[in-house]
Parts: sequence; C-alpha cells; structure tokens
Amino acid sequence: MLIECLVYIGVLGIIFGLSSLALFRGLEMSRRIHGNTDEISRALAAGERWREEIRKSIRVSLLTNAPGGAAIRMEDQNRKAIDYALRERALLRRTGEEGQWTPALKGVKSSNFVRDERFGLVSWRWELELQGTRKEARVRPRFTFQAVPVPHPSP
Repeated sequence: MLIECLVYIGVLGIIFGLSSLALFRGLEMSRRIHGNTDEISRALAAGERWREEIRKSIRVSLLTNAPGGAAIRMEDQNRKAIDYALRERALLRRTGEEGQWTPALKGVKSSNFVRDERFGLVSWRWELELQGTRKEARVRPRFTFQAVPVPHPSP
C-alpha cells in the first residue's frame, strides 16, 4: 500500500510538472502575441497617418538626397512640407523645412516609397517591413499602404 501511494505521488508530480510547463509556454506565447499586436497597431496607426497626409497634400515627391535611403516629401495647402525618412531602424517624420525629426515608427527593417501612375492617375505606395523578433518567424511583418492625393483647386 505504501508503494502504491509513492507511485501515485510520482505520477501526480509528473502530471503537475508537464501541466506547469504547458502553462508557462502558453504564457510566453501570449506575451509574444501581445507584443506583435502592439507592433501591428503602431504600424497601422503610422500608415493611416501617412495616408491622411498624402490625401491632404497638393504635391508629393521623392527625396533622393535623404540620409538613410527612401524619403518622401509632401506639401499641404499652406505650403508646409512634411517629410518621412528612414534612419537607424526608425521611420522619422518632420514638419517644415527646419522642423525637428521625430520618430513616427520604431523597429523598421525596411521602408520604400513608390510612385505609381496608371491611366493618368498618380498614387503613392509605402512598403514597410518591421524588424522581426524571431529569426525563424513564419510570417514576416510586412505592410503596404496606398494613397491617392486628392486634387485641390489651385489658389
């Protein structure tokens, strides 16, 4: 009878050990999913802000001399410039020619702005890839935002 009790205690110990391991793995995966959703929501917010600024702009152009690569400049109806540029894994935004660069989105692996013209209509596409947290990720965090500047009457 004592041996049976020891066997039952051993089996319960194994069951509790495996269930706690499953619990901690589940908590770790939940933490990762929460972090991923935060990154996705930040990227979507930055993309929607960019799209809104494209729609309100009267002129959009690519900047070829921007440090760090791809950059875009927009001018609103008040002739105020808004620039986006990628530097050191952060997408930076600046309002005005002498304005301060502020991070619009951090953890960016690549960012590319593309002018797309079809049938006389010009649209702009922003291809964005976030820095992944895992080396062997199944899904790479890539986003594409597209916007068309709304034609404004000339002053």
